[in-house]
Amino acid sequence: MNCPEIRIDEITPELYGRLLTEASSSGAKFDGTKASIQGLEFNWTYDAVSLTLHITCIKKPFWASCEVVEMKIRELVRKSSEAI
Repeated sequence: MNCPEIRIDEITPELYGRLLTEASSSGAKFDGTKASIQGLEFNWTYDAVSLTLHITCIKKPFWASCEVVEMKIRELVRKSSEAI
């Protein structure tokens, strides 16, 4: 079962680039609109016009709740934002 979509607004192109760098350095692999890291798989799309990032967790280990997944993603966004 998929987790609910996570929508994050105000993602500038610079912040999006930083997010990709941070996620990749943590072991995330990207293939088009798919991303994966540590047993998690996501649909991941960025709309540069509306500055919106859409993320849906489509596969996760049984021990990882959707809430924890969202918290980790929002933490990554915050960390990336602070690094700019």
